[in-house]
Amino acid sequence: MSLNRNPSEKPLIGLLDALASITKGVLGSESVESRAKRCASVIREAIGVDAVVLRRLVGEELIILGADGIAEERLLHSLPSNLGLGARMIKEQQALAVPEVQLYAGRRASMIRGGYEFISYAGAPMVVGGEVVGVVGVYTEREPREFNESELALLQIVADHFGVVLKNESLFKELIYSNMELDTRVMSRTAELEVANKEMESFTYMVAHDLRGPVRAISSTSMILLQDHAEQLSPEAKYEVERQVLATRRLSDLIDDLLTLARLGRRKAVPERIDLSKMANDILATLENRTQLTIQSKVDPDLVVLADPELLDLMLTNLFENAIKFRKPGQAPSIHFGMTNAETFFVADKGIGFDMKFANKVFEPFERLVSDRDYEGTGIGLANVRRIVHRHGGQIWVDSNPGEGTTFYFDLTTVP
Repeated sequence: MSLNRNPSEKPLIGLLDALASITKGVLGSESVESRAKRCASVIREAIGVDAVVLRRLVGEELIILGADGIAEERLLHSLPSNLGLGARMIKEQQALAVPEVQLYAGRRASMIRGGYEFISYAGAPMVVGGEVVGVVGVYTEREPREFNESELALLQIVADHFGVVLKNESLFKELIYSNMELDTRVMSRTAELEVANKEMESFTYMVAHDLRGPVRAISSTSMILLQDHAEQLSPEAKYEVERQVLATRRLSDLIDDLLTLARLGRRKAVPERIDLSKMANDILATLENRTQLTIQSKVDPDLVVLADPELLDLMLTNLFENAIKFRKPGQAPSIHFGMTNAETFFVADKGIGFDMKFANKVFEPFERLVSDRDYEGTGIGLANVRRIVHRHGGQIWVDSNPGEGTTFYFDLTTVP
């Protein structure tokens, strides 16, 4: 049977006025059970039936909320939601009517202890956001009753409204519970964080003292083989030892970067007034001397921030080294450090760039967009950069085009 949700106004007027008084108001000022009883009463009067029952869906049970026309102590407290008319409404999510239950089910239907039987039934599911949260049912016990489309639509309107009441009550209870549990949860999470920090410190100690020694030993032994016994090695053996030297060097760099990443997670930022322009120029001069490259650099003047100088030095060094590493083959690295407005800094280069569909990977540890054979690296540097920016309450993002270069943007607290 199709459900017409546009009934005539005549049966709606009184019911909607009563429904408005039932569903409005501050949650907690009146229990849902009390509202359900009042709702059952106005439905019974508006439609003219012997009994009305509202039930909430809890798991696989329909639990009674309120009723009118039947003493509640005679009602079954819960009914299986996968049997009978309720199951059909829940599955189809629409109202239904059964003028003669005996013809529909082959027997008289009983919902009351003591063998109380009803003849006719109509009901509607309470659907909120595609989820059934309860049902409304009306019953006659003396004579068969035909329920018209207008009455079914009216039942569905009531069910929809009361479903919202149930959903709001559930959210309200969750909010109250969350507030009551907040202190306990904060204390628990704080304790967990302290344990995690101690575990991280233990891990850092293990990396620094248990891994560095063996790595240095492997590297030293390999270098001795290459320097003192090269003539005794076959070309194939020499190649493998050289690969071992490169691998241990990369592992040593990775250990250093991991230690830095772990240290940044624990270190508290100590802000000072920093002349970022001077810091950037000093870093670029150091990098030019270390790499023996001529860097085409531009640093905007008077860039001043309130930040941790050690962390900012590490961040700019990583960004500048990134620009140098990913320069175009045969070209000098180009770096421009400046500010787009009063809050956003940038580091721009004219390097190889990358496809922006991979932008979400740039700041993730160990994620690399290029081959190790073409560009050495550990995949940790930009993760450290992001962590430093976040330690200062800022954000960092990137814009790039293949073959045209890359620009990193970040915001920090500036000092007037």
